[in-house]
Amino acid sequence: MIDVVAAARAAGYDLAMLKATRITQRSALLLVAAFLLAGAVAGCETAILATQKLELSYAHLGAIRLDVAKVEVVDEYLPPLLPPNVEHEFPISPAEALQQWARDRLQAAGKDRTARFIIRNAAVQEVALDKKKGLRGLFTKDQSERYDGRIAVQLEIRSNRGFRDAFIEAIAEESRTVPEDISLVERERVFLQITEELIAVLNAEIEKQIAAHLSAYRTP
Repeated sequence: MIDVVAAARAAGYDLAMLKATRITQRSALLLVAAFLLAGAVAGCETAILATQKLELSYAHLGAIRLDVAKVEVVDEYLPPLLPPNVEHEFPISPAEALQQWARDRLQAAGKDRTARFIIRNAAVQEVALDKKKGLRGLFTKDQSERYDGRIAVQLEIRSNRGFRDAFIEAIAEESRTVPEDISLVERERVFLQITEELIAVLNAEIEKQIAAHLSAYRTP
């Protein structure tokens, strides 16, 4: 085995310099390892969120039994897939959650007529916020973006001949801001929270509207 120290002496190298080089190399390796570990942890967290079976269920809220022969879910909202809209980047978009809500809650319990649940709007837009500038901005963590969500639906009862006998409309809005240093995983969690809050508000509004205007078409 070669003695590195002896070889260094024989070659006339400064031992202090050799030790310093070793420490520098070791520090560099440790730094690289730390970056790799941090990247691996972040990657794992992102992968876990991406591979989780993300789904929302509203079955626990109970079925809304309607005196109709069938329930149709119609999504009329076409996402532009361009800024400022970002709903297509959501783990579960508001439109997907609305469809799930309708499947879980609206139940056909009659022999005639059709109930149509129509999604008119399910947009979320990103708004850039002003940040503090200058020296103060260097020491301040600002909110960098605001996400404004808006959903609108219509529930109508149609006769067997296709005429609309009754209908209700419901709208829900929700906004959240995020800090400038937010991670990808944290941002996706905020997206999920926006979707959940939009549906929660809409659920309460639909129940109120049904009680007020569609009670004749509800069954026990």
